[in-house]
Amino acid sequence: MITWYLYDWLILDKNSTNEESIIGGFMKSKVRIKENKVYLIIKLPYWEQVDADQIKALTQRCNHGFFNVSKYTRNKIELFCPIGNSLNQRLNQPISKFDFLLIVEQFLYTIQKIQSMRMDINNLLLDLNYIYFNEYAKELSFIYLPIVNYKEQINIINFIESLIYLVKPEDPNDASYLFEFNYYLKKINRNDLQEIEKFIYRQNNQIIRLVKKENEINVSAFEEVKTKKHFEKTELMELDNSLNQIDESEEKTVLLGDLNKPINKVSNESASFSYPKLVRLSTNEIIVIDKPVFRIGKEKQCVDYVVTNNATISRSHADIISKNGLYYVFDIQSKNRTYINNRVLPSEKEIEIANDDVLKLANEEFLFKTQ
Repeated sequence: MITWYLYDWLILDKNSTNEESIIGGFMKSKVRIKENKVYLIIKLPYWEQVDADQIKALTQRCNHGFFNVSKYTRNKIELFCPIGNSLNQRLNQPISKFDFLLIVEQFLYTIQKIQSMRMDINNLLLDLNYIYFNEYAKELSFIYLPIVNYKEQINIINFIESLIYLVKPEDPNDASYLFEFNYYLKKINRNDLQEIEKFIYRQNNQIIRLVKKENEINVSAFEEVKTKKHFEKTELMELDNSLNQIDESEEKTVLLGDLNKPINKVSNESASFSYPKLVRLSTNEIIVIDKPVFRIGKEKQCVDYVVTNNATISRSHADIISKNGLYYVFDIQSKNRTYINNRVLPSEKEIEIANDDVLKLANEEFLFKTQ
């Protein structure tokens, strides 16, 4: 028998949550739902162990925005957070500009909080399937792994970029901020949190204030989820405007001269009339450009469309950018270059592309269609 938990914004299949999975590359875990909470049980390998000092710090100072530790042994931890969907599930649904920037700011604040306690940010688990989002409270819950040997080197900029590439804008006419944000991130130091917050501040000068206010009073979604939203827009209107401005797969890309003839692979996708498309000429595959910043390359984890069976394509080769009703190609320093109608494009510069133009990545040709 399948039991469904139904809230206005959440449907969970209870049976599916009991399946064992691997997190962090080596830890066994199970997720279960009980009494409006998500429980995560992590079993550590024999060579790893729980750090009691970190658990104490988390319990005393980090109970807001993090999974709480309910119990633990030397090699087993049970954590819990308010009921929600994974961030991966949430970003697969249309999302407003406000809600997306709110998610980013909560991530930045989480990093700042870990740093303020002189704890290691590399113990933060940045797996989108294990970051939970409570839609009712608009609140993220992160897993900080209080263990001795785990050190997964994280890159703050890369993580935010991965969120941008997943976003499906609620309002396609208000999606240009995603391109601007992506471009902005390429120009700053990867760990400069204040510079990132400057962008958020310019887009909505109350988001940072709101997140920090909620954390200062340490209100938890456990108490609030049944009665109200944490981040209601009516509450936003009450805030004053006095906030000061916050001054790889190991596969290598081969050169064209070393190339064997690529093998064609056919995969058909249905096209949407509301989005531009690429037609891959070697396979007649149709690719719908359904995001304001659409990345093409061969690295599955980093791109929106994977060019298969062509070793000359770079891992992240080029972006197709939709902005103000026009379309641009942005070459990401690819090894074998990007072309429009056989004209080579400069790297890291937006070049407009029009209907029926031929886009070539290395030696792979695509027909660009807007109609």
